[in-house]
Amino acid sequence: MNKEGNQRGTDTRERLTEAFLTLLSQKDISRITIQEICENAQVSRTAFYNHYEDIYDLLHKCGKEITAKAALSFFGADGNWNEYSRDGYLRLFEFIQQNRSFYLYFLRQGSLSRIIAEDMSARPGRSVRQEQYRRIFHSGAINAVLLWWLEGGCVESPEELLAIIERESRSGLLT
Repeated sequence: MNKEGNQRGTDTRERLTEAFLTLLSQKDISRITIQEICENAQVSRTAFYNHYEDIYDLLHKCGKEITAKAALSFFGADGNWNEYSRDGYLRLFEFIQQNRSFYLYFLRQGSLSRIIAEDMSARPGRSVRQEQYRRIFHSGAINAVLLWWLEGGCVESPEELLAIIERESRSGLLT
């Protein structure tokens, strides 16, 4: 019996996830079949259904795990959020680059706000609503830049990408 948490089950989930992410980098999720995932992972359909209800359950569970790891890379081990942490963004960009297949899908959905902190406490002189607009604006811009970077093959290093984002953030919208 393959009990939850044993090494064989863990290996199977890892192989299914890897196969799924590979396929996700090649085509839209609506065109991926469970049969393809199982063939690429070299596991049976029964093994797939022992772990997941369907492809969207796999996507959801994979997304939760990767997003949790991304948040850890962004915040660091202490879990503290500073308004801007250059090291945090650099670690996040490196993590995204290492998990390119997933993030190509994830960022196409405009989902960066799941990674960047959702703490909507207002800065002095701003309402919570103003702060929400600011966060949405910045996460949307970074989402678009990261997606373009990933689709282009990550030509720039994470350090170069961060420098570009910092420079463009300072240059202002209407210049």
